[in-house]
Amino acid sequence: MSEQPDLCLEELRRHDNDRYLTVLFAPAKAREALAALYAFNLEIARTAEVVSEPMLGQLRLQWWRETIEGIYEGKIRAHYVSEPLARAIEEGDLQRKAFECLIDGREKDLEGFTPQNLTELEDYLFETAVPLVESAGVIVDSTVGANAETARAVATAYGLIGVVRSHPFHVRRGRCLLPLELLRSQGLTKDSALKGETSDQLQAVSQNLVARSEELLAGARGELSRLPKSARSPYFLGTLAKLEAKRLRKVNYDPFDPWVLQPSPARIWRLLWASLSGRIV
Repeated sequence: MSEQPDLCLEELRRHDNDRYLTVLFAPAKAREALAALYAFNLEIARTAEVVSEPMLGQLRLQWWRETIEGIYEGKIRAHYVSEPLARAIEEGDLQRKAFECLIDGREKDLEGFTPQNLTELEDYLFETAVPLVESAGVIVDSTVGANAETARAVATAYGLIGVVRSHPFHVRRGRCLLPLELLRSQGLTKDSALKGETSDQLQAVSQNLVARSEELLAGARGELSRLPKSARSPYFLGTLAKLEAKRLRKVNYDPFDPWVLQPSPARIWRLLWASLSGRIV
Protein backbone atom coordinates (compact mmCIF):
# COMPACT_ATOMS: atom_id res chain seq x y z
CA MET A 1 0.00 0.00 0.00
CA SER A 2 1.09 3.58 -0.57
CA GLU A 3 1.56 5.95 2.35
CA GLN A 4 -1.84 7.64 2.11
CA PRO A 5 -3.94 4.45 2.21
CA ASP A 6 -1.80 3.42 5.17
CA LEU A 7 -2.90 6.63 6.89
CA CYS A 8 -6.51 5.88 5.94
CA LEU A 9 -6.23 2.39 7.43
CA GLU A 10 -4.66 3.71 10.62
CA GLU A 11 -7.51 6.18 11.10
CA LEU A 12 -9.99 3.36 10.58
CA ARG A 13 -8.17 1.13 13.02
CA ARG A 14 -8.40 3.84 15.68
CA HIS A 15 -11.83 5.28 15.03
CA ASP A 16 -13.88 2.81 12.93
CA ASN A 17 -12.48 -0.55 13.91
CA ASP A 18 -15.39 -2.58 12.56
CA ARG A 19 -14.87 -1.37 9.00
CA TYR A 20 -11.12 -1.65 9.46
CA LEU A 21 -11.57 -5.36 10.18
CA THR A 22 -13.77 -5.86 7.14
CA VAL A 23 -11.09 -4.28 4.95
CA LEU A 24 -8.62 -6.92 6.13
CA PHE A 25 -10.92 -9.60 4.67
CA ALA A 26 -11.31 -7.85 1.32
CA PRO A 27 -9.37 -8.90 -1.79
CA ALA A 28 -5.88 -7.38 -1.60
CA LYS A 29 -6.39 -5.33 -4.78
CA ALA A 30 -9.44 -3.62 -3.26
CA ARG A 31 -8.06 -2.68 0.15
CA GLU A 32 -6.56 0.69 -0.75
CA ALA A 33 -9.79 1.86 -2.36
CA LEU A 34 -11.93 0.57 0.50
CA ALA A 35 -9.66 2.25 3.06
CA ALA A 36 -10.03 5.57 1.23
CA LEU A 37 -13.81 5.21 0.91
CA TYR A 38 -14.27 4.38 4.58
CA ALA A 39 -11.82 7.08 5.69
CA PHE A 40 -13.88 9.62 3.73
CA ASN A 41 -16.97 8.41 5.55
CA LEU A 42 -15.15 8.73 8.86
CA GLU A 43 -14.17 12.31 8.05
CA ILE A 44 -17.76 13.41 7.45
CA ALA A 45 -19.33 11.18 10.13
CA ARG A 46 -17.21 12.80 12.86
CA THR A 47 -18.15 16.33 11.83
CA ALA A 48 -20.65 16.95 14.63
CA GLU A 49 -18.16 15.58 17.17
CA VAL A 50 -15.15 17.70 16.22
CA VAL A 51 -16.73 21.13 15.72
CA SER A 52 -17.78 23.54 18.43
CA GLU A 53 -20.84 24.91 16.61
CA PRO A 54 -23.05 23.88 13.69
CA MET A 55 -21.80 26.61 11.36
CA LEU A 56 -18.27 25.22 11.54
CA GLY A 57 -19.71 21.80 10.78
CA GLN A 58 -21.46 23.17 7.71
CA LEU A 59 -18.16 24.64 6.53
CA ARG A 60 -16.45 21.28 7.01
CA LEU A 61 -19.14 19.44 5.04
CA GLN A 62 -19.01 22.11 2.32
CA TRP A 63 -15.27 21.56 2.05
CA TRP A 64 -15.94 17.89 1.37
CA ARG A 65 -18.69 18.72 -1.13
CA GLU A 66 -16.22 20.85 -3.04
CA THR A 67 -13.55 18.16 -2.72
CA ILE A 68 -15.87 15.54 -4.24
CA GLU A 69 -16.89 17.97 -6.98
CA GLY A 70 -13.23 18.61 -7.71
CA ILE A 71 -12.45 14.89 -7.94
CA TYR A 72 -15.11 14.41 -10.59
CA GLU A 73 -13.80 17.45 -12.48
CA GLY A 74 -10.19 16.28 -12.30
CA LYS A 75 -9.13 18.85 -9.67
CA ILE A 76 -7.84 16.84 -6.72
CA ARG A 77 -7.03 18.52 -3.43
CA ALA A 78 -3.94 17.49 -1.50
CA HIS A 79 -5.31 15.50 1.43
CA TYR A 80 -4.57 12.08 2.86
CA VAL A 81 -8.11 10.93 1.99
CA SER A 82 -8.98 12.84 -1.17
CA GLU A 83 -6.02 11.65 -3.26
CA PRO A 84 -6.52 7.88 -2.77
CA LEU A 85 -10.29 8.43 -2.89
CA ALA A 86 -9.89 10.01 -6.33
CA ARG A 87 -8.09 6.89 -7.52
CA ALA A 88 -10.80 4.68 -6.05
CA ILE A 89 -13.53 6.68 -7.76
CA GLU A 90 -11.78 6.52 -11.14
CA GLU A 91 -10.87 2.84 -10.94
CA GLY A 92 -14.27 1.76 -9.67
CA ASP A 93 -16.33 4.28 -11.66
CA LEU A 94 -18.10 5.13 -8.40
CA GLN A 95 -21.22 7.25 -8.58
CA ARG A 96 -21.00 10.88 -7.48
CA LYS A 97 -24.54 10.83 -6.08
CA ALA A 98 -23.46 8.28 -3.46
CA PHE A 99 -20.97 10.73 -1.96
CA GLU A 100 -23.41 13.61 -2.15
CA CYS A 101 -26.02 11.53 -0.34
CA LEU A 102 -23.57 10.66 2.44
CA ILE A 103 -22.66 14.32 2.96
CA ASP A 104 -26.29 15.47 2.88
CA GLY A 105 -27.18 12.88 5.50
CA ARG A 106 -24.53 14.20 7.87
CA GLU A 107 -26.20 17.62 7.88
CA LYS A 108 -28.85 16.06 10.11
CA ASP A 109 -26.19 15.37 12.74
CA LEU A 110 -25.51 19.11 12.93
CA GLU A 111 -29.23 19.78 13.32
CA GLY A 112 -29.53 17.45 16.31
CA PHE A 113 -31.88 15.19 14.37
CA THR A 114 -34.11 12.91 16.45
CA PRO A 115 -36.31 10.54 14.42
CA GLN A 116 -40.05 10.69 15.02
CA ASN A 117 -40.45 6.99 14.29
CA LEU A 118 -38.61 3.92 13.05
CA THR A 119 -39.22 4.85 9.42
CA GLU A 120 -37.45 8.18 9.89
CA LEU A 121 -34.54 6.44 11.60
CA GLU A 122 -34.20 3.97 8.75
CA ASP A 123 -34.37 6.82 6.22
CA TYR A 124 -31.52 8.52 8.08
CA LEU A 125 -29.50 5.31 7.96
CA PHE A 126 -30.32 4.98 4.26
CA GLU A 127 -28.66 8.35 3.64
CA THR A 128 -25.66 7.91 5.94
CA ALA A 129 -24.81 4.24 5.45
CA VAL A 130 -26.38 2.53 2.44
CA PRO A 131 -24.42 4.40 -0.30
CA LEU A 132 -21.25 3.39 1.52
CA VAL A 133 -22.05 -0.33 1.35
CA GLU A 134 -23.17 -0.02 -2.28
CA SER A 135 -19.96 1.75 -3.29
CA ALA A 136 -17.85 -0.77 -1.38
CA GLY A 137 -19.67 -3.56 -3.19
CA VAL A 138 -18.62 -2.11 -6.55
CA ILE A 139 -15.01 -1.75 -5.37
CA VAL A 140 -14.56 -5.34 -4.21
CA ASP A 141 -16.19 -6.99 -7.23
CA SER A 142 -17.45 -4.89 -10.10
CA THR A 143 -18.90 -7.97 -11.79
CA VAL A 144 -21.32 -8.36 -8.88
CA GLY A 145 -21.63 -4.63 -8.24
CA ALA A 146 -24.03 -3.00 -5.85
CA ASN A 147 -27.09 -4.93 -4.74
CA ALA A 148 -29.36 -2.13 -3.54
CA GLU A 149 -31.76 -4.19 -1.44
CA THR A 150 -29.07 -6.28 0.21
CA ALA A 151 -26.92 -3.21 0.86
CA ARG A 152 -29.88 -1.44 2.42
CA ALA A 153 -30.70 -4.41 4.65
CA VAL A 154 -27.16 -4.87 5.92
CA ALA A 155 -26.35 -1.19 6.34
CA THR A 156 -29.62 -0.51 8.14
CA ALA A 157 -29.31 -3.57 10.37
CA TYR A 158 -25.78 -2.58 11.36
CA GLY A 159 -26.88 1.02 11.89
CA LEU A 160 -29.77 0.06 14.16
CA ILE A 161 -27.42 -1.92 16.40
CA GLY A 162 -25.10 1.06 16.34
CA VAL A 163 -27.89 3.38 17.50
CA VAL A 164 -28.50 1.16 20.52
CA ARG A 165 -24.84 0.69 21.41
CA SER A 166 -23.97 4.37 20.91
CA HIS A 167 -26.87 5.67 23.00
CA PRO A 168 -24.65 6.30 26.07
CA PHE A 169 -22.23 8.28 23.89
CA HIS A 170 -25.07 10.32 22.38
CA VAL A 171 -26.49 10.99 25.83
CA ARG A 172 -23.25 12.70 26.82
CA ARG A 173 -23.69 15.01 23.82
CA GLY A 174 -27.36 15.66 24.54
CA ARG A 175 -28.53 13.81 21.45
CA CYS A 176 -31.10 11.05 21.03
CA LEU A 177 -31.42 8.80 17.97
CA LEU A 178 -34.01 6.53 19.57
CA PRO A 179 -37.33 7.05 17.73
CA LEU A 180 -39.75 9.21 19.71
CA GLU A 181 -42.69 6.96 18.82
CA LEU A 182 -40.93 3.96 20.35
CA LEU A 183 -40.05 5.98 23.44
CA ARG A 184 -43.65 7.10 23.88
CA SER A 185 -44.89 3.52 23.51
CA GLN A 186 -42.89 2.73 26.66
CA GLY A 187 -43.99 5.84 28.56
CA LEU A 188 -40.68 7.62 27.92
CA THR A 189 -39.81 11.02 26.51
CA LYS A 190 -36.69 12.32 24.83
CA ASP A 191 -35.69 14.04 28.08
CA SER A 192 -36.08 10.88 30.13
CA ALA A 193 -34.06 8.91 27.57
CA LEU A 194 -31.28 11.46 27.95
CA LYS A 195 -30.96 11.03 31.72
CA GLY A 196 -28.12 8.59 31.19
CA GLU A 197 -29.56 5.67 33.10
CA THR A 198 -31.14 2.41 32.11
CA SER A 199 -34.68 1.20 32.80
CA ASP A 200 -36.97 -1.62 31.76
CA GLN A 201 -38.67 0.80 29.37
CA LEU A 202 -35.43 1.88 27.72
CA GLN A 203 -34.38 -1.75 27.36
CA ALA A 204 -37.71 -2.49 25.66
CA VAL A 205 -37.00 0.27 23.12
CA SER A 206 -33.56 -1.24 22.51
CA GLN A 207 -35.12 -4.67 22.08
CA ASN A 208 -37.41 -3.30 19.36
CA LEU A 209 -34.47 -1.91 17.40
CA VAL A 210 -32.46 -5.11 17.79
CA ALA A 211 -35.44 -7.17 16.62
CA ARG A 212 -35.79 -4.99 13.53
CA SER A 213 -32.08 -5.39 12.83
CA GLU A 214 -32.35 -9.17 13.02
CA GLU A 215 -35.44 -9.13 10.81
CA LEU A 216 -33.53 -7.26 8.10
CA LEU A 217 -30.58 -9.65 8.30
CA ALA A 218 -32.85 -12.69 8.11
CA GLY A 219 -34.48 -11.28 4.98
CA ALA A 220 -31.09 -10.75 3.32
CA ARG A 221 -29.62 -14.14 4.29
CA GLY A 222 -30.42 -15.85 1.00
CA GLU A 223 -28.82 -13.17 -1.17
CA LEU A 224 -25.79 -12.94 1.11
CA SER A 225 -25.20 -16.68 0.95
CA ARG A 226 -24.94 -16.48 -2.84
CA LEU A 227 -22.22 -13.82 -2.91
CA PRO A 228 -18.84 -14.95 -4.26
CA LYS A 229 -16.01 -14.73 -1.73
CA SER A 230 -14.52 -11.72 -3.51
CA ALA A 231 -17.69 -9.70 -2.94
CA ARG A 232 -18.39 -10.49 0.72
CA SER A 233 -16.34 -8.08 2.80
CA PRO A 234 -18.62 -4.98 2.68
CA TYR A 235 -21.47 -7.16 3.94
CA PHE A 236 -19.50 -8.42 6.94
CA LEU A 237 -21.07 -5.49 8.79
CA GLY A 238 -24.09 -7.78 8.93
CA THR A 239 -21.94 -10.42 10.62
CA LEU A 240 -20.91 -7.89 13.25
CA ALA A 241 -24.48 -6.67 13.70
CA LYS A 242 -25.63 -10.23 14.36
CA LEU A 243 -22.83 -10.72 16.89
CA GLU A 244 -23.69 -7.51 18.76
CA ALA A 245 -27.40 -8.35 18.74
CA LYS A 246 -26.56 -11.59 20.51
CA ARG A 247 -24.48 -9.75 23.09
CA LEU A 248 -27.27 -7.24 23.73
CA ARG A 249 -29.72 -10.08 24.32
CA LYS A 250 -27.44 -11.49 27.00
CA VAL A 251 -27.65 -8.24 28.99
CA ASN A 252 -31.40 -7.83 28.44
CA TYR A 253 -30.83 -5.09 25.83
CA ASP A 254 -29.24 -2.68 28.29
CA PRO A 255 -27.16 -0.18 26.25
CA PHE A 256 -25.42 1.00 29.42
CA ASP A 257 -24.07 -2.42 30.36
CA PRO A 258 -20.24 -2.14 30.51
CA TRP A 259 -19.85 -5.42 28.62
CA VAL A 260 -21.61 -4.20 25.46
CA LEU A 261 -19.89 -0.82 25.60
CA GLN A 262 -16.66 -2.62 24.69
CA PRO A 263 -16.09 -4.24 21.27
CA SER A 264 -16.44 -8.00 21.25
CA PRO A 265 -13.09 -9.82 21.28
CA ALA A 266 -14.76 -12.47 19.14
CA ARG A 267 -15.21 -10.16 16.15
CA ILE A 268 -12.14 -11.25 14.23
CA TRP A 269 -12.94 -14.94 14.69
CA ARG A 270 -16.55 -14.45 13.64
CA LEU A 271 -15.41 -12.63 10.52
CA LEU A 272 -12.91 -15.36 9.75
CA TRP A 273 -15.66 -17.97 10.00
CA ALA A 274 -17.95 -15.91 7.77
CA SER A 275 -15.16 -15.51 5.22
CA LEU A 276 -14.37 -19.21 5.10
CA SER A 277 -17.91 -20.57 5.30
CA GLY A 278 -19.83 -17.93 3.36
CA ARG A 279 -22.38 -17.75 6.19
CA ILE A 280 -22.39 -13.99 6.62
CA VAL A 281 -25.45 -13.83 8.87
